[in-house]
Amino acid sequence: MSGYRYEIRGLVTQQTDEAGLITYENAARIQADGVEVELETKRRSGLEARVGYSFQNVRAEETEERLTNSPRHLLKVNAAAPLLAERLSVALSAQYASSRLTLQGGSASGHFLLHLVLHARDLLPGVDASAGVQNAFDESYADPGSQ
Repeated sequence: MSGYRYEIRGLVTQQTDEAGLITYENAARIQADGVEVELETKRRSGLEARVGYSFQNVRAEETEERLTNSPRHLLKVNAAAPLLAERLSVALSAQYASSRLTLQGGSASGHFLLHLVLHARDLLPGVDASAGVQNAFDESYADPGSQ
């Protein structure tokens, strides 16, 4: 478990000058506070699992407004287990990110993703194979863009 607080001064930000040209300046001041927790286990059976959770509050120092594309909650779960001794294994990865603000002041909704992988070792001498499914529940999600 860990907690953090950091401040960034002179973050590169995109600006539009008087002539309408886009420029980049070391202008923004950012402050972030957060906490992270992670648990991990490895069993004799070969089962391995890790769960991590983060809460963060990232904001512009001058206005105290949350930053765009900065989720408050992040959750990750990874697990792997052998199926046939050491020749076949299955793994899953799950990720959750809470909603994030967009540049237009709206919100990109939170999303949950599940990925599955089946891995076979030594199908032939020196040959391994993997097959996987990304976004197993076909979750629709969007990431906020930049200017």
